[in-house]
Amino acid sequence: MGLAAVVVVAGMFAVSIVHATLVARQRQLDDLRSEIAAAEEDRGRLEREVAIASAPDTVLQRAFRLGMVRAVEPVYLVATEGGE
Repeated sequence: MGLAAVVVVAGMFAVSIVHATLVARQRQLDDLRSEIAAAEEDRGRLEREVAIASAPDTVLQRAFRLGMVRAVEPVYLVATEGGE
């Protein structure tokens, strides 16, 4: 009878350890999912900022604020081999 009680208590102790481990792992998984969601939000925000900053009108406005002017007659440069 005493041996059976020890086995039952040891089994319950083992089950409680396994349960505690599962709870801790689930908490880690939840934390990782939260971090992933936050990173995805940041990525989306940054993609929107890049899209806004690279829009033609925005680029023109920044260029004018920096003192650039539109060329009356655009000149195109052609790269040549050999640095000539």
